This record gives sequence, C-alpha cells and structure tokens, in this order.
Amino acid sequence: MEYKVIPGFQKYEINEEGIVRNVKTQRTTEPYHVSNKTGPLVHLIDKKAGKNDRASVLRLVFDLFGTKVKGWDVDPAKIELHGAVIHRERDKAGTIVKAVKPVKAPKEPKVKKEPKVKEPKAPKTADPERKQSWTRKQPTVEDTEEATENIASMEAAKAKAQKTYVEGRKKAAKRLEEEGVAPEIVEAMANVEE
Repeated sequence: MEYKVIPGFQKYEINEEGIVRNVKTQRTTEPYHVSNKTGPLVHLIDKKAGKNDRASVLRLVFDLFGTKVKGWDVDPAKIELHGAVIHRERDKAGTIVKAVKPVKAPKEPKVKKEPKVKEPKAPKTADPERKQSWTRKQPTVEDTEEATENIASMEAAKAKAQKTYVEGRKKAAKRLEEEGVAPEIVEAMANVEE
C-alpha cells in the first residue's frame, strides 16, 4: 500500500484506505472523532514547526490520491474544516489563498490598586488595675480559706460515697443470702472495709 506525506505535516503520511501514521515510528494515528458530515477526523501536531491542526481523513485521501475512501458516501470535495489554530481562506475553486492565525483581542492592562494605609494604633498604656497574665498571683488569706473549704467538702463527698458503696454491698449480700446463693459469696460480698 502506497503512503504519501501529508502536506504541511511532514511527520505524518496517509494511504488510500485513510490510515494515517507517523513517518518515523510507523505508528497509526486514530481518529479522535467520526461524523457523518466529515468522516473520521485526525489531530495533526508538529511541535517543531508550531503547527496544530485537525483534518478530515476523507478530504486528505481525496486531495492526495484523487479517490474516495471505501465505505463512505460523503463527497470529500465539500468537506471543509477550520484548523484548531490556523484558519484558512479559500477561493471559489477551493484552493487555499492564505493561512491566518486568529488574532486575539488585546487584554486591558490591569489597574493596580493603591495599597490601604493602616492607621497606627495608639500605644497601650499601663493600667494598674489590670492584672498581667504573665505574673504569678500571690495567694491571699481568702484564697487559703477557700482552698481549705474545698478540700473539706471533697473529703466529705468521698466519705459519703464510700458509705453508700458499703451499704449497697451489704444490701446485695442480704439479697443473695435470701436467694440461696453459696455462703462464701455472700460473706465476700458483705466483708467490705468501711
């Protein structure tokens, strides 16, 4: 099967069946899209030349070999694509007059905002009433009395909890004795230090 180099993309070649491949590696390039109007479309990239275009396989075969690809009823002469980067102007006969890169509208320059000026803060004045967090507070007589009261109330609460615990164990032992549980278990349950 005869392959011909695709004009404008010396890196690619195509045969009469519409198979596009890389000239150097012989790897085939698969179509990225297939349409009833354009047939299979391939993306052709030549980074060295800075070219990036999409092309109809049917149109390429028609232009290079003058034949249609078998299995397609689309008229290749009517297929017209605009490249991804390069737009082509054609005359009435369909030949390329000139290739023009699309011109982007110039961006408006960004206006720099003036930085906000921060007003200086008023200096902090020493307030004798204000307690400094980093200095240690000296204990007073009231603090000592309050701590003593707290300790006494905690000890009373502990004694009350212990008494409640002992009473609960004795009640449980009595209930177990009534139910006929082994005397060793009842005795172990009742012997609790007060």
